[in-house]
Amino acid sequence: MSEYGNLKRVIVGEETYENTKYVDYTLKLFFKDNLSDYYQSDEFVKYDIPGKIIQERKDDLENLSNFLEKNKIEVVRPKPINKLKVVKTPDFKSVFYSNSNVRDLCICVQGYIICSFSSVRSRFFENQCLLDILHDEIKRGKKIICPPIPTIHKDKIDNSDWKNFKLDDSILFYEDYEILFDCANIIKVTDDDIIMNITNKNMYNGYKWLRSVLPSKINIHIICICDNHIDGTILPIKEGLFLANTCFLNKEIRDLLPKKFKKWDVVESNTKKLSYEEYDNAFLDGPRLASYEGININVLSLSPNKILVQNTFDKKNIEKLEKYKVEVIPLRFRHSTIFGGGIHCSTLDLERD
Repeated sequence: MSEYGNLKRVIVGEETYENTKYVDYTLKLFFKDNLSDYYQSDEFVKYDIPGKIIQERKDDLENLSNFLEKNKIEVVRPKPINKLKVVKTPDFKSVFYSNSNVRDLCICVQGYIICSFSSVRSRFFENQCLLDILHDEIKRGKKIICPPIPTIHKDKIDNSDWKNFKLDDSILFYEDYEILFDCANIIKVTDDDIIMNITNKNMYNGYKWLRSVLPSKINIHIICICDNHIDGTILPIKEGLFLANTCFLNKEIRDLLPKKFKKWDVVESNTKKLSYEEYDNAFLDGPRLASYEGININVLSLSPNKILVQNTFDKKNIEKLEKYKVEVIPLRFRHSTIFGGGIHCSTLDLERD
C-alpha cells in the first residue's frame, strides 16, 4: 500500500485537554534541531499552551474527520485522554498526553501494522489509545508487529549529532543501543517500496529489526536526509512525483534519494526558510515542535490525483502540482508547528485501493 492509493479507511488523531506540557531530556534530544538554547537548558521543564489554541486544534481535527467522512472515507478515532496521566515503568516516570499525531508511532505496510517505540518517554504508552482499532484490524486480517520493549534508559539512546551519522548497511546491529524509531521516519513510495530515514544507531537497529520481520518482497530503501520524521522533508504524491521541502538540505535532493527514485520528478515547496509569523502568529510561551516549511508538505493523499493540504499551502505550489494533474484541496488546520504535526502526521491510512 503506497501513500497515494484511493483512501478507504483512516485514523484521525485526538488532541489532549491538558494545557501544561512537561518536558524531559528525551523530548529535548528528539526536537533538538527545533529548540533554542533556552529550551535545551535544565531550567526548561514545562510550558503552557492556551486553552484557545488547544480547542482550535481539536476543532480542526474534528473538521478534518468530517471532511473525510463526507468524501465517503471511513474514519476511526483513538480513545481520547481526558486528563493528564502520570505513567511509570521500572526505568522512568513520565506524563502521557494524547494520540494526536497517530502516524508517528504506527504505519500500515501491506498486510502489516508496525507499532514502534519512540525515544521520547512521554510517548511510551501512546499506542494504547489505538488498542480497539488495532484489535479490529486483526479481525480484518492485518498482522500487528512491534519490536522488543525498550527501557529508554539515557545510556541506551544515541545522542550524537545526526549530521555526523554514517549510514553503513554492512553493520549487523549496534549492541549498546535499543530499537527506538518513529514510524514517521518511513514513507511508502510504491506498494512494495518504503524509504526509511535513519540518522542514529537506535533508528538503524529499528531498520535491521524491520528487515528481519517484514517479507522480502518489501524493499526497504535507507537514506539519511533529516533529523527524524521524513514526512516534513519529502512525500510521494503519485507514481513518479515527490513533494519536497528542500530549504534545510545541503545537497540536491536527488543526490539523497535511493537510486530507484532519482529520476522521479520533485516539486519543491520551500527553497528558503520562513519565519513562524508567516505561518502562525498565535502567542506561545514555549517551543514550536515543527517548522512551517516541514508542515507545508505534510499533506494527505486522497487518491493519486487529489491531495489535502493546510490552507496555508502556497498558491504557487498548487499551480505546480496542477501541472501534474493533481487537485489540491486546502483545509484549515491551525497551530501545526505548536503540536508538532500537520494533516499527514494527524492521520494514519489503514486501507487504500
